[in-house]
Amino acid sequence: MSLRQHTIGISIFCLVASVAPGTPARAAVSDADAKNGVVECTTALLNDHNPGIADKPDKVICFQAYISNFNTKPRDGKPKFLGVPHWVAHHVKRAANSPESGERPTTWFTVPDLAKQGIAPTSDSYAFSSAFRKKHKNWYDRGHLAQKYLAERLGHDAAWFTHNVANAVPQLHVFNAGPWLTLECMTGAWANKYGEVWIVAGPVFTKTMSWMRSDNKKAVLPVAIPPKEFKIVLRKDGGTWDALAFVYPQNHKTYAKGPFDPEIWLKSVADIEQMTGEQFLSGLPNAAALKAKTADKLWPVVKSDFDSGCAKQAADVK
Repeated sequence: MSLRQHTIGISIFCLVASVAPGTPARAAVSDADAKNGVVECTTALLNDHNPGIADKPDKVICFQAYISNFNTKPRDGKPKFLGVPHWVAHHVKRAANSPESGERPTTWFTVPDLAKQGIAPTSDSYAFSSAFRKKHKNWYDRGHLAQKYLAERLGHDAAWFTHNVANAVPQLHVFNAGPWLTLECMTGAWANKYGEVWIVAGPVFTKTMSWMRSDNKKAVLPVAIPPKEFKIVLRKDGGTWDALAFVYPQNHKTYAKGPFDPEIWLKSVADIEQMTGEQFLSGLPNAAALKAKTADKLWPVVKSDFDSGCAKQAADVK
């Protein structure tokens, strides 16, 4: 079943309000949650960001610009929780002009209930001293899964609350600011060219775990470091869905210098399912064919399709 088929009964974060039989549930948002950007998980919002493209809901947390399926499953040993989402899904529509503003919060938001339980980190988990950062130039950033500049198409608050740990995984700075940013800019260009795209992104783990532990506050929750990350981008061509799927390693020799070509990291959705244990696209009519397909090339774009904040990435387009 797709997430939209689980509107009633799935583990949606926050309290569920009383509703008449047969009426989709509405999640009541507390003041603490709202201050951290959480909004009601309405049917309309779920279907907008996830029209059957991502499955296996765990703890679904809704924001204006995206939905996060946060990992609350305990593991053997310590640390007990990974501190990252299974995936984040968001819908991006065409924008005439979408420059990224420089305005950002000084610290990231969290999900208070999950943080109190030791399941979700806070901004402090990603905080390191200036001395440590100076010594480790390519250390881990709070890496967006739903990008801030794409969320700004929906307004200030939508972009502001992309800075929530429910939308983050540890990303090496060179990766975050280089090849991953290029792919994020490309998704914006595809949305501009084709009218809209849907994006699902998340971590890829292996049996050997590594952890990010802050040197500033030793007692804060460690966060699991994914050695790879995936992104699935979907669009409609008439009544037919098409997909591009990518798996990027966090560290690779080609990241030393651009341009960065997303095409070399193309995989199939089936590959991503095998790597992550997640399930995707079951709500789409041509799911089996989409999952099996590994695209030969990227969807075509031209420099004018890119947003103004992606001028460097647009210059790299062949």
